[in-house]
Amino acid sequence: LCQDTGIPIYNVTIGRGVQFGDGDGTALKAAIRKGCERATREHPLRSSIVHPLTRKNEHTSCGIGVPVIHIDHADAAEGVRVEMIPKGSGSENNSWLKMALPAEGVDAIKTFVVDCVLDAGGKTCPPTIIGVGIGGTADLCVHL
Repeated sequence: LCQDTGIPIYNVTIGRGVQFGDGDGTALKAAIRKGCERATREHPLRSSIVHPLTRKNEHTSCGIGVPVIHIDHADAAEGVRVEMIPKGSGSENNSWLKMALPAEGVDAIKTFVVDCVLDAGGKTCPPTIIGVGIGGTADLCVHL
C-alpha cells in the first residue's frame, strides 16, 4: 500500500429535520476542517497537501478546496452521516475524463477504460480502484 494517506474527501448526508445553527453549512464545514487538521497533528497521517503555487506544506491536510466536502440533503435519512475517504494523490495523478458522443456507444466507453488502465500501468499505488461515471455533467461523473 502507498504511504500517501491521501486527500481527505468527506461525504456528508444530512437527514430530515436536522438543522445547524448557521443554516448554510458553514459551521459544519469549519468543524470538519478543524477535525481534519487535528487528526493530522495527532495521528500518523502524512500531510500531502501543499499550496498550489508556493508548494508550502502547512502539515494540516488542508488547503485551498481541501478537505473536499460534499453535502447532500436526504429526506429519507435521519440524523447526519459523515464518511471520510482518503483519496491517494497517486490515483488523482492517473485520472481521466472523456466526454463521449452518444453515437460512440458502449464499446467506445469500454475501449477508453481499458486504454486508460493500460496507460496507467504501475504508476498508481495499490489498491487500484476503477470508477466509471456515465451521464450528467463532467463534475458529476468525476464525483461518481
